[in-house]
Amino acid sequence: MNGTGLQAEKEYTMNAGYSATVEGFLNQDANAIVAILCDKSQSIISREEPARFTSQWQGKIKLLQETLGQLRGCSGWDRWHVYLEYPIPWTVKHIDVVLLARDLVFAMEIRTDAEEYDQDDIWLVEDFCLQLRDYHPMCDHRTLVPVLVATKAPSTATHHTKRQDFVQQVFLSNEERLLQLLGYVVESYTDLSPDVDAEAWEKADLRATPSLIEATQALFAGEHVNEALLLHGDADGLPAEKFVVDLIKQAKANKEKIVCFMHGVPGSGKTLTGLSVARKTDGLFLSGNAPFVSVLQRAILENHHDQEIPNMVEKRQETKEFIRELYDFFDKHYGGDIEPPSNVVILDDAHRARDRHHFPKKYIRQRTEAGMLLDIMNRPTDWAVIVALVGDGSLINTVEAGLPAWRESLIEDFPAWKIVAPLRLFGRGEAELDEQLFDQIPDQLVVEQDEVLQLNSNLRPHRTRYLSEFVNAILDHQPEAAKQILQDHMGYYPVFYTRDLDAARTWLRETRRGNRKIGLIASTGAKRLKAHDLNVPERLPIEHWYLGPPEDVRSASHLETASRERFMQGLELDWSCVCWGADLRHDSAVWQYNRFHGSAWMLEEDEEAQDVIRNRYRVLLTRARQGMVIWLPEGKQDDPTRQPDFYDHTVAYLEACGIPQLGVVSSES
Repeated sequence: MNGTGLQAEKEYTMNAGYSATVEGFLNQDANAIVAILCDKSQSIISREEPARFTSQWQGKIKLLQETLGQLRGCSGWDRWHVYLEYPIPWTVKHIDVVLLARDLVFAMEIRTDAEEYDQDDIWLVEDFCLQLRDYHPMCDHRTLVPVLVATKAPSTATHHTKRQDFVQQVFLSNEERLLQLLGYVVESYTDLSPDVDAEAWEKADLRATPSLIEATQALFAGEHVNEALLLHGDADGLPAEKFVVDLIKQAKANKEKIVCFMHGVPGSGKTLTGLSVARKTDGLFLSGNAPFVSVLQRAILENHHDQEIPNMVEKRQETKEFIRELYDFFDKHYGGDIEPPSNVVILDDAHRARDRHHFPKKYIRQRTEAGMLLDIMNRPTDWAVIVALVGDGSLINTVEAGLPAWRESLIEDFPAWKIVAPLRLFGRGEAELDEQLFDQIPDQLVVEQDEVLQLNSNLRPHRTRYLSEFVNAILDHQPEAAKQILQDHMGYYPVFYTRDLDAARTWLRETRRGNRKIGLIASTGAKRLKAHDLNVPERLPIEHWYLGPPEDVRSASHLETASRERFMQGLELDWSCVCWGADLRHDSAVWQYNRFHGSAWMLEEDEEAQDVIRNRYRVLLTRARQGMVIWLPEGKQDDPTRQPDFYDHTVAYLEACGIPQLGVVSSES
């Protein structure tokens, strides 16, 4: 695994396997269309048997040509457009058919010879339409119609009530009813908007930002993530990635040892950039966040679940070699002079390195995580590169040493390492960090500064662009500012509070569509939520909780078990319920911080511990990509650990921040 092993760039496009007007599609021989699909869909065929792929598509094309040919009498039929094998962004999956019919967009998945409607297929086609609605510029205020065809399945009702959120309920059809279904929808669902322009559709850039899990899956599937991610706006990740890859080449050529610090604001894509660098350079991606590593590893494997067992074993081993938990890496390399398996490591959240008081004593060679990693990577005799990804520095526990641990180790033990970093880490950028790498650069160190390593662009979905600002205003006790942000910028991001946990669960279930993730999340310090029959376990099989389907009782979407914020760092849900505890309370004037000790609440007066409590809620309140509800218990007068006023003042404060009660129509609306 040593060496750079740089991979060739791959253009990421949203081109379908086949594209034609409906008339052109009908006039073309089915075998010729299949040949085009085979030529353009090698990545799909490689995962399927070629004969099976060809046979299935011959059946699908025959059904489509027979059906669409009988719809010639529909208005605007000559302007309809057909796409086959249309890629689903950030995945290795494709939708069989996208049909542009007047002002409607159909997405169809066809299962030849299927005798029932598979729930996974229903979620797949619905989720694809949700993605088009949210991210394709040509789908703004367009009616999107998901259709699942199981050719041999029983007939189902054709009529649905038209939804006002543009993505309709999934229509189910067998081969006999497909003509009737399409004709009914075309005549009943059009709203006389201008036709969808097929040429503009094909040229449109997606505004999509994949979740980190989706992007990592695409990265391992061979998709070129960064270009696709950055299409929709200004961003810094791509030039930073190129800079770091070139720096690694330079280190190898010149036999240098370099630690490169990349700083990114929240949502700037630094972790994805680091993953991409590691993938392109045969590097190791390390994280001290064990739950995050578990989810990443399992998500990559699930993306290849249809492969043969030997390939899955190989993929599992490759994944574990590429993405490693930091202390697993330390355990295998702390003794003797064992060289690392790669000359390149990327460390996520490098600013969260443990301090010397909480670093395991068994690692006798060094006193901090930073020093230990430098010691291991110093063992190759020729060259090495550490890429340290640095965030905003907010504490989420009291054992973090931050950047000073890196400064101390570099000065005292590894002065020969070259340091490359952006100005912001030296306190001379536009905004200073609470902790800096250096205030004054020591004479014995070689330091280079480059602003390409500063990632300032927020790449989060458009719904959440202002979420961090909104949450910061809440936690920084600026209710008027929070209210203004909510009113001016978050119309597409619903936020509610409720005193009824069952009402919150119902809202999540009714809001969830497709494969969207929902879940309950709570603070580590919210110790008395268990009295409200909420399971917030100390240990959580996070890979099952986060990735499991709704029917799995362990999954987040089952809404039985809440995750703590420490399991959610780096992960996102689509819709969340933040379960607010008595560890953070509002007392009508300021925030009050508390910790549960024995059988009673104690006032927390240590400022660092207060920061940790506040930042736990900062994590919780920024985990949802689509919207959230905040549940605050009613409390119980005869329980001194659950007094109603522990929560009532917080409710009043959230109302002052503009957050409405779930199910109550605001007088201002």
